[in-house]
Amino acid sequence: MPWSRALVGLLLLALPAPAQVEPTGPFDEEARRYEASLQRRALYIRALSAERFALTRDARALRVLMRRYLQPDPPEDHVRYLVAGIAGDAFQGAEHVDGFQDALKRASDAADAWLWLQALRLEARHRGTDGVVAVACDGKRDPFVRAAALHVLSHEDRADAGLAAVQRVLGAPQGARLKAGERLVLTEACAWVLPAARARLGTEAFTTAAGLVIDGLDGKKLELRSRLVVARALARALRSDALYLEAEPWRRLLAGRAAEAQAPAGDAGGTRLRVQGGPGLTSPRFFGIEAAGARVVFVVDLSDSMLQPLAQAELADLRRPRTGAPAGAQDDLDLPWDKIKNRFDLAREVLRRSLLALGDKMSFGVVVFGTKAESLLGPSLVRATPQNVQRAAAALDALRVGKPEAGREHGTLKGYTNLHGGLRLAYRMTERQPIPAHEHVAPAGFDTGCDTIFLLSDGVPSWDDFDAEDIRVEGMTAGDPETGADHGDAEELHYYGPYVEWRFLLRDVERMNLFRRAELHCVGIGEADPELLRELAELGRGELRTIGAPRGPARRR
Repeated sequence: MPWSRALVGLLLLALPAPAQVEPTGPFDEEARRYEASLQRRALYIRALSAERFALTRDARALRVLMRRYLQPDPPEDHVRYLVAGIAGDAFQGAEHVDGFQDALKRASDAADAWLWLQALRLEARHRGTDGVVAVACDGKRDPFVRAAALHVLSHEDRADAGLAAVQRVLGAPQGARLKAGERLVLTEACAWVLPAARARLGTEAFTTAAGLVIDGLDGKKLELRSRLVVARALARALRSDALYLEAEPWRRLLAGRAAEAQAPAGDAGGTRLRVQGGPGLTSPRFFGIEAAGARVVFVVDLSDSMLQPLAQAELADLRRPRTGAPAGAQDDLDLPWDKIKNRFDLAREVLRRSLLALGDKMSFGVVVFGTKAESLLGPSLVRATPQNVQRAAAALDALRVGKPEAGREHGTLKGYTNLHGGLRLAYRMTERQPIPAHEHVAPAGFDTGCDTIFLLSDGVPSWDDFDAEDIRVEGMTAGDPETGADHGDAEELHYYGPYVEWRFLLRDVERMNLFRRAELHCVGIGEADPELLRELAELGRGELRTIGAPRGPARRR
């Protein structure tokens, strides 16, 4: 019996609270409620209380929240991430710029780059870009803080400032003084200024900035993952369908585009870009989506609902050629349909074929998630050798279905839908040891972490890694978060964490991918909400595929 089922027998689970958490009283009353929430064990309660307190939009609330950022309660890392994101969304007026700036004086490490992003966005909106450019070009600051400033400048309305910053960051003499790690982070950040500034294509400023980025591809200055990140940015800026991993093809393309003085009609690149990188590198595919990457993690939902039989609309969709799909991308047309009865069978067969198609110079991981997220092949990414692909296939075949029970007539698999946990584990995996914390800025993630993620899910999030037992809050009821079955009232509930709520989940995926810039492609089936998956794919500059018609999930903003 999966452990999550046994847990239900002992504890009750908090069902969704209202998504709207606007304050219900004056500032002093909300401040008292907020202070009281700090004594609660459930991070879910503390996060909602912090959000309601922030939505007073009172400058005093910002000061309180910034003090909490600097001296967080457990779990310290995620309290910081939550507080920074909540504050960034709630305090958007010009009067709050100084409140953020005061906190930044005591928060200058790489892990603080997420807070710097919130503060610099606000500064750019209300005070212009001069201060943001100064941070980006300050060689004494942490490179991730500088990269956060460059991210803020990666906006069409800030194109001139962004291009000027790129020239100062990568140009001589400052560029010559960059250490290897700094060069990697800042070159990638500078590269992603270019797509936002593509309206300047043909100008001296754009040509100079793009040339400095392209020069970074010479020799062995950048590793493969970083070359892919830079190439993706150049492809969008210069409207290329190919991803070149060396400098010279980009120099020729830049010269041609500059001579045209404008890009040809069409979008700025796409997600189906082919790597021009030699033997052993293929274009990874999953459910007909073709990506461009060399270190790939497949994140697959194995919640109990994946045992649902495939609907006729889903089967028809799977067997129908997709309009605009690249040649050979229809992996799901020739599946062994006699073996496929439910969503789990489908996921297993498509994943098996995706693994077999990987080049032998590529690395991969398979993360499955139910109530918990886990890697099928251990904590690290592994090389895509025939032996490792066979190991993964054997691990998939070894997964067993539990007996049916109340609310789960088709059996049990791995419990609830911990989508955040699955993505979090993917960002923590590397070819060596997993990243213990701060996956958005950990050097190992840039050296040997993934550059591409495929996510498959059939439902809305119903669990995360930050669950806790706590006394019941008025207005919350108990029940099964996967099926919605009511369990009545109880004095104490087992709360999921905050990342079942879309706004917290999306914000944290933005954080994890802020500097890593892995492509994130999403596939939805069954009750998966296409709006959530679309927003996730947009954060990862990836593609979305939905299979069959959505069946009206409970939306959790």
